Amino acid sequence: MSTSARIALVSAVALVVGGVLGATLTHGSSTTAAPPAPGDSAPDPVSADSASAVDVQPSPHQEVRDAAIAYASASQDWLYLTDDQIEGAIRAVTVPERADQLVRETVSELGVARDGLQYSAGRIWWFVRPLATKIESLTSDRAQVSVWVVTVLSAADVAVPQSDWMTLDIALRRVDDRWLLESIDDTVGPTPLAGVRDEPWQPEPFDDALAGFERIGSETP
Repeated sequence: MSTSARIALVSAVALVVGGVLGATLTHGSSTTAAPPAPGDSAPDPVSADSASAVDVQPSPHQEVRDAAIAYASASQDWLYLTDDQIEGAIRAVTVPERADQLVRETVSELGVARDGLQYSAGRIWWFVRPLATKIESLTSDRAQVSVWVVTVLSAADVAVPQSDWMTLDIALRRVDDRWLLESIDDTVGPTPLAGVRDEPWQPEPFDDALAGFERIGSETP
């Protein structure tokens, strides 16, 4: 496969993985089990003084925001999971009737991405970062949340450094006191221009400039 073909392939798949399926799992770097969904437990009590304490419960609005943010950013880990790990993580955070379809779609898309990225001779930089949220609707058992995200991808010999900006529309349903993913759609943007002092980078100088930097987040280098 030529370099230009690999770049086109990985760029297209990265957009699909980061957007259309960008909120279906949570994953720790050393375990296949997904962590508890946001809202499973309350924060530690906050003491007013040494003699008394008041439990501070998260508001329903904060619970759905936390769940949507966690699911929107989880795809940054996908490239580093096995198919079985992906399936287990998705089923842990998705309503049962949607899980089979999301497992099939995610495993298929990531297989294409891995096939392209294996040709990279350097580090793969892949991030999905939520920037802002908006609760579109909220009832006792259903919520619709929009999350504005940016994805960044760079891989030497495969993908030029690039960013994709999109808004994820995430539908959540409350099941057994947990907000689980029901569906997700994406729209392009809003997209800012690059800074006036900067120009596009090539993968190798991009990677060199980040030598010694450690990723913020759970994805594996």
